[in-house]
Amino acid sequence: MALQLTGQRLLRTEETAAIAAARAVWKAAKFKGLDVGVTFVLDVEMRALNRHWRQKDKPTDVLSFSAFEGEFVIGDDTFLGDLVISVETAARQAREQGHGLDIEIGVLVCHGLCHLAGLDHERGEVESEKQLMIEMNLLSCAGLPVTASLAGRG
Repeated sequence: MALQLTGQRLLRTEETAAIAAARAVWKAAKFKGLDVGVTFVLDVEMRALNRHWRQKDKPTDVLSFSAFEGEFVIGDDTFLGDLVISVETAARQAREQGHGLDIEIGVLVCHGLCHLAGLDHERGEVESEKQLMIEMNLLSCAGLPVTASLAGRG
């Protein structure tokens, strides 16, 4: 099964590295037999999605849409869900963190996969610590810096 990447194109010079980072995180997660969709959007689209689904009228970096929330479709048990990543927010965060867009895309895929697996750092300190440990492990296995973990950013 696979990680499907669609949507807004990244800068040509960063696209190959960003896709490689996303695929490395996917491989490290070892979700064998499952599919995940990743769609890249601009801030204007992300803001609309965030407003609709989370009642927050601002763009965010990554949104996770689990296939196992809400109404389950029988016969589609290989699809884990979708991630939506704002390329513009990811680029800003990469600059703020002092690393490349490729690393930030890998971090956002990692963070989103944790949410698709049922973790949510916003549910309290214990779950936040658990998600941080899992994110750091996935990033390490993917060859990305563990210090870049999104759950570990204050």
